[in-house]
Amino acid sequence: MDVIPFKAVGEPPQWPAQWVDPHPGQAHLAWLDGAYVGIHPSLKQPLRIDFHAGDLARRARQGGEMLAKAVAAAKGLHVVDATAGLGRDAFLMMSAGARVTAIESSPTLGFWLAQNARGTAISVLQGAAQDHLAGLAPDVIYLDPMFPHRQKSAQVGGESQFLQAFAPPPDATEQAELLTLALDTARYRVVVKRPIKAPALADRVPSASIKGKAVRFDLYGIRKLP
Repeated sequence: MDVIPFKAVGEPPQWPAQWVDPHPGQAHLAWLDGAYVGIHPSLKQPLRIDFHAGDLARRARQGGEMLAKAVAAAKGLHVVDATAGLGRDAFLMMSAGARVTAIESSPTLGFWLAQNARGTAISVLQGAAQDHLAGLAPDVIYLDPMFPHRQKSAQVGGESQFLQAFAPPPDATEQAELLTLALDTARYRVVVKRPIKAPALADRVPSASIKGKAVRFDLYGIRKLP
């Protein structure tokens, strides 16, 4: 797997245990204290992803989140996260009972996700969703396409800037194509995560929505859940 865009990955033996940044000003991964971390000029400190500690682990233990309800995780269905990113949502869905396959288009992010998913039941695939979905026979497809930020909007956060360095947000045509593919492939439903005030993806009106304070999950029903 190619994981070298932006000089992205330094293998652990190359770098000393004490962290140094050999590529200042660039988005990349670094090996620090026994784990890969994300580095970007906009981040005040290295970005760490740990599925088993901190707020993410607490949310996984609590269960019953809107996300779990949206994908019907408790039914043990096969859920494909077709825009997996850092894998947090994939981990929450798995923890709630779903069988999860995570697809990430960026080689660097896919590599990092595969490292972080070790020891979990998440299956990780690197590549375009279009290249993998048809062969997976998913019950539910989950989409969280990064929302393009307008120039007049608030400054994009450091984590979002890191992600967008490797996986730019899809344009309107790409969004529409991805949603159409998901609707043609999923057995029971497609779930799309959106900012609470954002329009529906590709202006396709959902069957229902589960709303929180900052985000909502738009549900596109295909047939009744088992």
